Order: sequence, then structure tokens, then C-alpha cells
Amino acid sequence: MTRSIRTRTSTPFISERSRLATKPSRVHRYSRRDCMRALRKLKLGPGEVELVEVPDPQPARGEVRVRVESAGICGTDIHILHGAYGNLQPPVTLGHEFAGVVAGAGPGVHGWSDGERVAVESLAGSCGRCRDCRAGETQCCPERRAFGISADGAFADYVVVRETALHRLPDGVSFRQAALAEPLCVAVHAVLEKSSLRAGDTVLVTGPGTIGQLVAQVARLSGAAVILAGTAKDRERLELATATGTEHTVFSDREDLPAAVERITAGRGADAAFECAGVGAAVRGCLAAVRKAGQLV
Repeated sequence: MTRSIRTRTSTPFISERSRLATKPSRVHRYSRRDCMRALRKLKLGPGEVELVEVPDPQPARGEVRVRVESAGICGTDIHILHGAYGNLQPPVTLGHEFAGVVAGAGPGVHGWSDGERVAVESLAGSCGRCRDCRAGETQCCPERRAFGISADGAFADYVVVRETALHRLPDGVSFRQAALAEPLCVAVHAVLEKSSLRAGDTVLVTGPGTIGQLVAQVARLSGAAVILAGTAKDRERLELATATGTEHTVFSDREDLPAAVERITAGRGADAAFECAGVGAAVRGCLAAVRKAGQLV
């Protein structure tokens, strides 16, 4: 049973795509001591998001309870809010990019103590038996569960996670920074594991959202020059990229993208392209902009 304490679809938790949602400083007076706040998608369709009281989750065997200190707002959360995400299994607590503090452990958990600072993987669980799981590709498991989509997520005071999903935070990493660990892992995987990027290469990144920005940063740290492409609505994002060291930015709705890449690379083309926008036009632009024997990720 849940008790609604706010019935709005425009809450502070999902007000802006580019900001992190952190625990409000105002102390909420719970109706029961064993309840907590949670921002939940109650059913499919636009809106249908409420801040409610739900039972405080308790960890089962092999699980750890985490007190959420910071949670990132992903584009997926925005799609869910507007009813544009089809794989959702409501009712469910939203949020899958987060960091916090260990606040209890279930039976069989070893090596974790209350108060430890952690970042958490976004995969809530998988079957452990299928071919993908046996190969270590648990994110491809047909029975996988993801926080904020098919398992209760981190837009709440507490969340219960697998012991194996926890990663300790170094002392110099803040909770706000650690909430970006999941999208940063996407960028690291794309650049360092799925491409053959070498120092001195020139890469094209399409889509200057969080993933695109992080891909650009990982590529730069790997010694590549970066061309980051977006549209007019991405002006602030492209300005941010320039301020953080990206060498070239292109408005692909004002300049032909392959022509811009050809101009910047003196006719050679991009050694690799990373498509982070998720639209067909960007995919086609990347294919036309990479050099012969180049790569598209």
C-alpha cells in the first residue's frame, strides 16, 4: 500500500534533464517510521508520476540497502515521464544512475559495512543461467531487470541492490560525481573497448548529451581530437563542450556534417565516429563522415 504525498507530474526530481536530483534538505515527516519517499511511475502513458510513501525496503540474502545521496536524471527518465518508453513495468520507482551509502545488509553479505560510500550498477539482476549470463554479458539477458524500469530504482530515500553491483568510491569522488558513473562506463566501453582509437586520431561524436559529452572527454583523454556535432537546440551543450576542451563543434542542421568533417580533417575523414544521438540522420551522417576503413560505434 502506498500513500500519496504529492500528486504532480512536474516534480523537483524530474524538472531538468541536465541536473542531478539529490536528497532535499527539508526533513519530511513520515506518516509511519517504516516508510520512505519514492518517485514512482504508476502506470503507462504520459505523466502518471507521483511522489509517494512506500514501505522502507529490507535487503534479502545477498542484497545490500543503500541510502541514496545523489541520483542522475537520464534521458530515459524523461521518456518515461512523457510515456515514450515501451519497456517499462509499472508501478515502479524511477532512477538508475545513483550513488549513496551502505545502510544495512542481508544474510550472506560479506565485505560491506554500514557507512561505506558506493556507486551502483544500473542492472538490478539477471537469470545467471542463459548463454549471455554465462558469457558475462548479463546486460543482454532476456530476463534482466533494470533499476527504474523493471525494478524499483533510486529516486527514493533507499534502494536495495545486489551485493555484486556495489563499487566503493575513492575519497576524492563526490556523490554527485559518482552518480555519473553509469553513463561514464558507457563512454569508456564505447571508446576503449569497442573502438580501435589511437592517439592522434580524429573522432566524430554525434549528440552532445551526457553520453556524447563523456565520449568526447574519454576520447580526448585517449589522445584523439574530437568533433562534436549537435543542432541549434544544443547550443549550450556545445558551448560546454568547447569550455571543457573539445576542439571542434558543428551544428549539423546548419552545415552538412560530412562536409564539415572533411573540412576539419583536410579531406581525410574521421578515423572513428561515435553515434550518441539515437536518430537515423546522425547514423547516416556518421557513415558518410568516416574515412575508408574507419569505424562507427
